[in-house]
Amino acid sequence: MKKTLVAIAALAATGAFAQSSVTIYGNLDQTMFRGTDNGKTYSDIASNAGSTSTLGFRGKEDLGAGLSANFNLLGELSMKEGQMGSTTSGNAATNGGQKPNIFTRGATVGIASATYGSLDVGRVTDQAWVTQGTLNNTGLNSLGWNALTATSTNPGDNGMSTFTGKYAYTPVTAAAAAAVGDGTFQNTRSASYNAKYNGVVTMPTLGAANTAQTGTAPLNFGGGLTYTTPNINGLVGSIQSFGTTNSYGTAKAGGGLAYSANYTTGGLRLAYGNTYRNGSNGEKAISMDVYGAEYKMGAYTFVGGITHTKFSGTFDGLQDNVTVKGLGIGYDVSPQIEVKGAWTQMQDDTVADYKTTITAVTARYKFSARSSVYAGYGKADNKGANNKQSIFYGGTQPSVGATSNTGLLVGIKHAF
Repeated sequence: MKKTLVAIAALAATGAFAQSSVTIYGNLDQTMFRGTDNGKTYSDIASNAGSTSTLGFRGKEDLGAGLSANFNLLGELSMKEGQMGSTTSGNAATNGGQKPNIFTRGATVGIASATYGSLDVGRVTDQAWVTQGTLNNTGLNSLGWNALTATSTNPGDNGMSTFTGKYAYTPVTAAAAAAVGDGTFQNTRSASYNAKYNGVVTMPTLGAANTAQTGTAPLNFGGGLTYTTPNINGLVGSIQSFGTTNSYGTAKAGGGLAYSANYTTGGLRLAYGNTYRNGSNGEKAISMDVYGAEYKMGAYTFVGGITHTKFSGTFDGLQDNVTVKGLGIGYDVSPQIEVKGAWTQMQDDTVADYKTTITAVTARYKFSARSSVYAGYGKADNKGANNKQSIFYGGTQPSVGATSNTGLLVGIKHAF
């Protein structure tokens, strides 16, 4: 017994029982915004209009020979409510027997090799969605690229017909619905939609895994695994497999694949990503391609991107495909001050006149690498039935039929 204790003590002294290094990290961001919509105004505060507020824990253990074990737990914060979780990555509600979704933005354990890359398993972040986010042309979640790409790639199961012109959002009365033979209409569908589908207004879904894994946003997070290559002469790639809630004899709804590639040389970065998720019958139902580039030249930064969101399978014919294009230019006035100008457009691929265009200017003052204040102004011009786009990420949608809306925001951010 004594020899065993001595041996254990010796092993501990040599570091054989090395402990993981654990870091608490996060981002705290509060935005105050004010918008106009057809002569009316609204204002609020938000924890994700500037950048997403989060709280996380990560750890790493050096295993020797270039290997390391790691974990990451990350949850979204709504600071106004003092609540973790979000409607786009899992609700935080605990009533009715629901489980609290705390680490909605990632919960992984993995192993990494300096030579062979890394493997992470758990709730992973879609790398095509990450690639899309790196092409941000305003430096904020609002007023441009991030706001409109979030709309086009996060439609959710029940919102497919509300953001482009395929079936315009036109609230109807019971009498109007009855006139076209629809006795079970939903107020979020137009009478013509109800007539077309003979009163059957239930949209197909992305499967039960959608709410369990990704909230209302199918193309951002999900249960699965990620393999990422090491950096090979500036090229880094990732491939992912997303699982789903499944049982014997049922379709694998909600599952899918994603991959991305980013190449950096000098001041140039090229980016590509692709992802898809299966529908309720196990077929490919929604997919996204992302293309982009960023170039830094002295105090200037130029960025541009294109995303194509496509619907197929059980969603084919129920929702038009969507394209988002964005351009931006940034200028560092000084090490503390940066300004950006941006142009972003989301367009229905079938009906060219259905589109939303946002122009914006933003500025940021950096007290340090972690703390800053920012401000921004933007204007959204809507055409056709594509008229419900908020220029604020997570903000109130404008009223139906709004031809334009404007927004002003200010905020403060601290990362730790």
